Amino acid sequence: MSPERIKIFKPDSFSVFEKTLGKKRNGLVDFMNKSKYEVSSKIYDFDTSVGIPKRLVPDESMDIVLTSNQTDKSYG
Repeated sequence: MSPERIKIFKPDSFSVFEKTLGKKRNGLVDFMNKSKYEVSSKIYDFDTSVGIPKRLVPDESMDIVLTSNQTDKSYG
């Protein structure tokens, strides 16, 4: 992006995030409703780079952990 463009670039990050999160949530709900298995999903807010708190998530209680990198782009 050019320096001139950077000066005027004012993304509405919250709206982009909210729209993207809504799409992802709707996709998850759709998947869960269509699954022939009993599935559940839980969302936690902690830093997995320092470990997963066992008081919140006991061993053997999950199949997958999804995280995002600190360099993850939220828009663009």
